[in-house]
Amino acid sequence: MSRVFLIIQLAIYGLLKNKIRSFLTILGIIIGIASVIALMSVGEGARQDVVENISSRGTNIITIHYSDKNGEGFNNRDLDFLENNDRFSNIEIISPVISESLLVEFKENDTRGSISGVSERFDEIEEIGVSYGRFLNENDIKQVRSVAVIGSEIATELFPGYGLEEVVGEKIKLGESRLKIVGIIEEQEGTGYAEPNIEVYIPYTAASKKVLLVDSYTQLKIKVSNVDALETTVSEIETKLYSFKKIREDEEENLKIYTSEELISLVSEATETFTILLSAIASISLLVGGIGISNIMLVSVTERTREIGLRKAVGARQSDILLQFLLEAILLTLFGGIFGIALGAGSGQLISRYAEVSSVVTLNSIILATSVAIGIGVIFGFAPARKAAKLNPIDALRYE
Repeated sequence: MSRVFLIIQLAIYGLLKNKIRSFLTILGIIIGIASVIALMSVGEGARQDVVENISSRGTNIITIHYSDKNGEGFNNRDLDFLENNDRFSNIEIISPVISESLLVEFKENDTRGSISGVSERFDEIEEIGVSYGRFLNENDIKQVRSVAVIGSEIATELFPGYGLEEVVGEKIKLGESRLKIVGIIEEQEGTGYAEPNIEVYIPYTAASKKVLLVDSYTQLKIKVSNVDALETTVSEIETKLYSFKKIREDEEENLKIYTSEELISLVSEATETFTILLSAIASISLLVGGIGISNIMLVSVTERTREIGLRKAVGARQSDILLQFLLEAILLTLFGGIFGIALGAGSGQLISRYAEVSSVVTLNSIILATSVAIGIGVIFGFAPARKAAKLNPIDALRYE
């Protein structure tokens, strides 16, 4: 055991003897680990934001997407079919949704908004709060009124110098249509899955006939009366809609039905895949750092050839020399990993502040970063350590 402690002391001494060189050597490792930690923390934060956002909207929500071979979605016949309480007793609220991204204009100001044509009860499905004015009502839908409920960010950008309550009653322009603002949505934290502050809700009838000029609905949003009946309702919708729309077996992919839990799973998978991809790209700097470790360790072996010969002459074994230089490489990368984790966590917080997403450093990411750092030390430090261990003591002592 005392021999192991001695080897560790020698390894630490070898690193401290050239502090500047040691630091410059691990710089690539620090940058690589920091990049991976920062991206993983922001990715995990974004995933948690999405999960929280979807969960907060209720676990009794069903979203249905449909697109036939011509790219057409749902129509009024489909809506009437699903609204039949005798056929679907557990459906409490249903709203068509027509979505598009458009430029929203007021005089010389403009900004891009997410336009959604919805029903008067859509706010009950998505639990949308209105801070000023009101949400859409039944008459807005039936009379195809040109009215809009807009997000707080849209209001702020289009009406600088206005109080939000003063925005109600003004008119905005969407394409060739002018719409009167009847309500302002409560400011909410965006998540990447949904950005309520840049939403513009208009009657789906107006979206279809005046603004977006489409005959079909992008999706249908459904609120089930009892969360325990969610799976049963999904099964009923699937079975009866296939029959009603005469969807063939080879066209089943055209109809997609999601519950809140399935949406969480889908978005989480997409976020994790994207995070892994970015982390893999960032890991290239770890490879460069590992090559730098290998090069500097080879230089160190050459510089300390006489020291190695002397240690062997007084009884040091090949395994002792191998372990010492391998430990030096591992310690270098481990220190780099520690600095990298700290830098990555700080960078993640900085990114989250400006990107308006959460940053969460998980224990798994720390363990992964530490393991990768040690692994790089072993992989790139083994060849120089083996070269040092294989030196002939007589030749080493003669080395100038």
